[in-house]
Amino acid sequence: MKNFKKIVLAVMLLCSVNTLSADSIMLMNVNGNEEFFDTIDDAINKIITRKYNKFIKLYIYGSESFGPEKVKSIASALVDSNCKLTKLIIETSNIGSVGTQYIAEVLPKSNLTELKISSSNIGDAGAKALSEALKNRNCKLTVLDIGGNKISAKGAHAIAKALKDPNCKLTSLIIYNNKIKDKGAITLTNALKNKNCKLTSLFILSNLINNDKLKENIYFTMELCAINNLKRMIENDEMNENNYKEIINNAYHSINTLTNSNNTLIIEWYNSLQNKELTYLGAEYKKELADHNIENRDAAVKYIQDKFDYLENELMRESLNIQEEYTGLDEFKRNEKLMKILGVSGSSSQN
Repeated sequence: MKNFKKIVLAVMLLCSVNTLSADSIMLMNVNGNEEFFDTIDDAINKIITRKYNKFIKLYIYGSESFGPEKVKSIASALVDSNCKLTKLIIETSNIGSVGTQYIAEVLPKSNLTELKISSSNIGDAGAKALSEALKNRNCKLTVLDIGGNKISAKGAHAIAKALKDPNCKLTSLIIYNNKIKDKGAITLTNALKNKNCKLTSLFILSNLINNDKLKENIYFTMELCAINNLKRMIENDEMNENNYKEIINNAYHSINTLTNSNNTLIIEWYNSLQNKELTYLGAEYKKELADHNIENRDAAVKYIQDKFDYLENELMRESLNIQEEYTGLDEFKRNEKLMKILGVSGSSSQN
């Protein structure tokens, strides 16, 4: 019955979005209650800047008329002392790079942890503006969606630089349906191997990536990165009540890509670990194999396949339990076998 109610609510929300007029605005509060407005000025003047308001999410389904000037008013509201917004979603607009710049400039001063600007023509200039904001130590963003924005390899390079910056807090990057091509994909893949990258998910489909082997390598690297970062977040106590559901769900979906069945891919990865100079991610896994006394290729392939298989099944179960609220963060951390497979230091299972 609980699942049925969720399905009904999802269908109702979908229907409401599909029937929205141009430039329709929706605010959601901490209790999940929604309120709709005809103009962004109405939302800002009546709700966002009003003291003691509890609105945390602003959703805008725009049109060609929703341009930079309207975003400028949103940017001003984001730094208002009364603004509680943590999520800003703009879909199908014409804010472009100029509007994106307005948002990027105030990100370090805002409370936003999730920013989704899809199909809004932000281009490489917009991607670069967001990249600079992500490198600011005061920027709180953990989720960034810039799908469908005509971003090329140049924009991907800017985002990759941010991922390698120690101040960047992103755990989820959605950059699908752009045109980063092979060059941009390689740049982002290399960023995944950096010690400062915190991603547990990367959505990169439909980007004119023609090399099938490169696609497989991206997904495999993302799997390795997601597992390692999930482990690090648990060890460093970086998961909290506000982010753990999304992090666990993203890690599960990153692992659920079937690349663990590709022996050739794993063999090539294992062979690369024999190089003298390794990336951070490569060094981490080489140490892990050594800690488990794995000294040959066949043993390494089996170890990785078994690990991925277990984590895929266990994280799926944990993700479902969390969404149904059967499991909380503390219960998740007390899953000793999972902590052991992840390699979490200090878990009782490892003693």
